[in-house]
This record gives sequence, C-alpha cells and structure tokens, in this order.
Amino acid sequence: MIGMFEGMTEVTAEAMNERRAKEELLSNEAIAAFLAAPSQEAADAFMLRFSESQQRPHDLLLFLPHVHPNPFSLDAWKWIAVEWPGFDRIPHARYQRVFRYRKLGWSPDCMCPESRAVYDALPNTFTAYRGQDAASPIGLSWTLERDVAAGFARGHRGLNNPNPVILRRKFRKISVAMILVDRQEHEVVLFKPPHDLSVDRLPLEAG
Repeated sequence: MIGMFEGMTEVTAEAMNERRAKEELLSNEAIAAFLAAPSQEAADAFMLRFSESQQRPHDLLLFLPHVHPNPFSLDAWKWIAVEWPGFDRIPHARYQRVFRYRKLGWSPDCMCPESRAVYDALPNTFTAYRGQDAASPIGLSWTLERDVAAGFARGHRGLNNPNPVILRRKFRKISVAMILVDRQEHEVVLFKPPHDLSVDRLPLEAG
C-alpha cells in the first residue's frame, strides 16, 4: 500500500514538473510576443494568465516602460490605477520612484469617476489609516476607514501579520496619487510614504 502511494507521489510530482515547464515555455513565448509588439492589451493578457497577485505589481513595472515610454503619459497612471487593487506585497519603494519619475504626467483624471468623486470631496487636510505588520516599512497604500485598516493589519488574502498595528496620520490632499473605491476599501495611494516618526500607532480595537 505504501509503495502504491509512493508511486502516485512520483507521478504527481512528474506531472507538476511537466506543467511548470509548459507554463514557463508559454510564459517566455508570451513575453517574446509582447516585446515584438508591445501593447497594454498584451501585457494585461499576460498578467491575467501568468501573474499571481504578489507577482503582478512587479510584472506591471516590467511592462510599463514598453507600453507607455513617455513619462508624461496620463494613460500610464490610468493603467496603474486599474491594476493596483489586484496587487499584493507591493514593492512600494520601486513604485515611489516610478511615481516621482512620472509625476508631471499625473492628473486626477487617472481615476475612475467613482474614485474621482471621493478624491474631489477630500478636504485639503484629512486623516488616513494603514494596517500592516509593526516591523514592516511604511507603504504607499492607506485607507480613509479605520476598520479597513484593522483588517489589513491582521492580514490579507491568507497573508497574516504576526505583529499587527494600525497607523494613523493626517495628510494633505496634494500628497494623494489615487483614491480607489473598487473594493469598498476607500484606498488612498500616496506619491510617497510618510516618515515613520510622523505616524501614530494605534491598537487594533478602537478604544
């Protein structure tokens, strides 16, 4: 009986290796096709098929200069705004550099109408929250809702934080790159993260 299960394990492992090899081949072919004729549609198709949520933010950074090489492109900001809600484990430092490089191409028009309405209604100074692990660097993604931050502090999509914390800070509206309301999270994406010493650290449960 044990030998039978060992054989099944070997067959399963072999099938998985064959599948990985096929996916890698298809992925390489898709990248080659994209480089031959770069387009946002081709990049979107690639990420839909091959990129999981933790890989997607990295892949977008690879595709972005090919699809929108002009640093003044508003379409680049629109693309980032569409893709951002599907990102996990975002490399915030890299996106901060991209945002700085493309800042002159930015406009509130990069947001969808619903998000733009929330952005337009923001006062010049407002309070936002961020949930994360206490040991993690402070990132670009915040929220207008404390309860949403508490959920992210505990973890997100199966990624748990061992030392959850809620950060709170006042921001000026001019520091906001995007508001995203697609998933009812009222996400605030900043052009750059705040300094650690300027942030209040709160318990998960409101007192």
